Amino acid sequence: MNGRVHSEIQAVPAERLQEERPLMRPLPSLRPPLCRGELRKVDRLQTVRFGSARYSVPTTWVGRTLEIIVQDVEVVIGLDGTEITRHQLQPPGGISIHDEHYNGPARPPARAIRVRTDTERTFIALGPVAEAFLRSAAAAGTSRLAGELAAIVSLELSWGRPQLVAALERATRFRRFKAEDLRDILAAGTHAPNPVSAGKTLQLALPEAPVRSLEAYALEAIR
Repeated sequence: MNGRVHSEIQAVPAERLQEERPLMRPLPSLRPPLCRGELRKVDRLQTVRFGSARYSVPTTWVGRTLEIIVQDVEVVIGLDGTEITRHQLQPPGGISIHDEHYNGPARPPARAIRVRTDTERTFIALGPVAEAFLRSAAAAGTSRLAGELAAIVSLELSWGRPQLVAALERATRFRRFKAEDLRDILAAGTHAPNPVSAGKTLQLALPEAPVRSLEAYALEAIR
């Protein structure tokens, strides 16, 4: 067939091949490396995105491109056939974080608080406890927060800064973000009981009362 004139090219294929052979380049001697899985680049948060979910990797791999393979219900992350870490497969929108990748529990990035009013500036001046209270109150969706801060700041005049800071710490712990809650905490003082988990002893600062032995009651009965 290659020795006859082809109807499409109007030439003999065997002869055309001899004419085109000098123009052909040799094939590469080595084939390119084959990819075993999907390639993903590690972002600045030390995570890779796969299947609309995120998976953490150690810090040293930030900015590198790694291979992601799914094995049963696990996501295996590696490079050149060497496993780096693995996670449980997450649904879309899920996140799998290994604390050891961050040298401890991973902390979400915190944006600096923007102070807009003199009241907010005075409140933040109370220290880190006040900032933690403000972040927790905002996250809880506390309404009319500006008015609550003004009322809370005014409590320093009556109770003093140390007592107010201690009350803010307790209010943050138990998620009480109203000025009225701070007043109740300050009024209760340091003798207020601390809630404990079920089955543990409730620590109460009870007043001491005089006691008598059983022998004393027995002597009174004889008399």
